[in-house]
Amino acid sequence: MGNRSYLIINKPGKPQEILFEGNNSLAHFWLLLLSEADIEGIRGKYRKAYQPGSEDVETDTDIKIDKDTALENAGRNRDYIAQAYPGLLPYYDEWTAYIRLQPSEDNTLLVDLVQIAGFYNNPDEFLDSLAGFYRKVAQRQAVFESTLSDTTGWDGTSDKAFASISAGYRGFPQARDYRPPGSDVKTPGKIKALNYVWGAISLLMVGGLFYLFSLFPHFWQHILIALLFAPVIYISIKGFLLVEKWGNQMQKAEGKQV
Repeated sequence: MGNRSYLIINKPGKPQEILFEGNNSLAHFWLLLLSEADIEGIRGKYRKAYQPGSEDVETDTDIKIDKDTALENAGRNRDYIAQAYPGLLPYYDEWTAYIRLQPSEDNTLLVDLVQIAGFYNNPDEFLDSLAGFYRKVAQRQAVFESTLSDTTGWDGTSDKAFASISAGYRGFPQARDYRPPGSDVKTPGKIKALNYVWGAISLLMVGGLFYLFSLFPHFWQHILIALLFAPVIYISIKGFLLVEKWGNQMQKAEGKQV
């Protein structure tokens, strides 16, 4: 499980096609398709998505941008890549050319970063960090690493189209898990331990239900026990979601101590 991010397009016959995705990572090439104004424009929806009690309320937090406008932004930001990351320029050009060739029913790109805000104390802190990225771009400062996770993200298409045509993509270092600025704390061991513990508890709950099947022989008793499976599975899934949330909070708390 991880905090996912997506670059999406609505292709003919393939609505919500994922072009690229991230797992606990922020692909900075995507930000070069956007502007600081696009980030500010989504602030209210991000706040709504992360307000207490909103876990079960679906909020549209996708950042939507006209594809042509996105490519114009990418073109303007080409000088930044040329100056701060000259070795990445051929790859950046290859990636933007690939985006340009993708058919779209509504000529719109969607950027979904909302789960990455979960690494921060609140969505405003996350969006402020993105605004800071654009200021660093204007100053031609190098602010991300030359990995797939920090540049394009991973090819998310079903046919792996970009991976099939891009030698640069296939030869790139894969990833370094995303960390909020100032935090280099590694806590995956603790997160895995929490998942293992809850996984064991979930197995015990399910095993207990099967044991009850063998303990009570009557048909109507079996029906009553079977009805318990749905709430047990629901509790198990909710537990894993809570473990992931606690894990993110642990990462943030330990990051502050660095």
